Amino acid sequence: MELWDIYDKDKKPTGRRMRRGEKCLKEGEYHLHVLGVIVRPDGKYLITRRAENKAWAPGWWEVSGGAVVAGESSQDAVVREIREETGLDVSKAEGDFLFSYHRENPGENYFVDIYRFLMDFQEEDIKLQEEETDGFMLASLEQIKEFAAQGIFLHYDSIKEAFEGQEDNLGEELYNLLAELLNRKTNRMVQDSVRGEYGVLRYLLFVEDKVNAGVLTEQLQVVPGRMTDILNSLESKGFIVRHKDEEDKRRVNVCITEEGKAEAVEKRKQIHRKYQGMLKMLGREDTEELIRLLKTVLSYLV
Repeated sequence: MELWDIYDKDKKPTGRRMRRGEKCLKEGEYHLHVLGVIVRPDGKYLITRRAENKAWAPGWWEVSGGAVVAGESSQDAVVREIREETGLDVSKAEGDFLFSYHRENPGENYFVDIYRFLMDFQEEDIKLQEEETDGFMLASLEQIKEFAAQGIFLHYDSIKEAFEGQEDNLGEELYNLLAELLNRKTNRMVQDSVRGEYGVLRYLLFVEDKVNAGVLTEQLQVVPGRMTDILNSLESKGFIVRHKDEEDKRRVNVCITEEGKAEAVEKRKQIHRKYQGMLKMLGREDTEELIRLLKTVLSYLV
């Protein structure tokens, strides 16, 4: 016989217990359930379909969960329920308790603790509890919302914050990753290739071999003082020469030297080698997908 602890309105154990399914609770008394939302790093959620022989909501989609048995903590219960229903062990997964809600029904009041876990797993890792489920799905948030709209996703209105509320967290995570990327040494090389010395040499080699300094300032999107420092450095290295425009003595034209051309070509080779390593790591398919996503991001940021 399975026993449940009875809790007060503050979700503290009263020291009393009840039998599973017994409708004996008075006002201000509750038992406790748990639900565990599991998401993979690719953003897919693990959801299961209730067995068709279930008396309540047969064939509906849900996340793993169940009652906290007597003497068991909420955390231990959600780990146990997920392991029993899916075969996955979330005890060391990233994630934790999110929030709790409660419901009052005649003789059957209850709290539900909601957890969310981030875990990398494969479909073959899932071992379903056959008497409880008829299948599983790795679903996107859009698919889950569609099941909810059809009225076949259990508890969705009560737990949707565990799904939809994570979009804000994803935005913050994206910001943090971009900030980290911008601070990497590799990015400083990219910055130089766009707005630094190599950026100037590249423009002179591949766009215009003689150009006004003001045009360089505008095209590379740097302040005039910064451009002056870049040109002074390049000239001291013998990579460029500057002379007054024959038609307008107030303008200064910049030309690339043979040494500058050689430097630009060598720098380009270095960058190519660097990113060829990334190409090998990602593979062609993922690299093409990354390029597609970056183009989408750039179009959004315009």
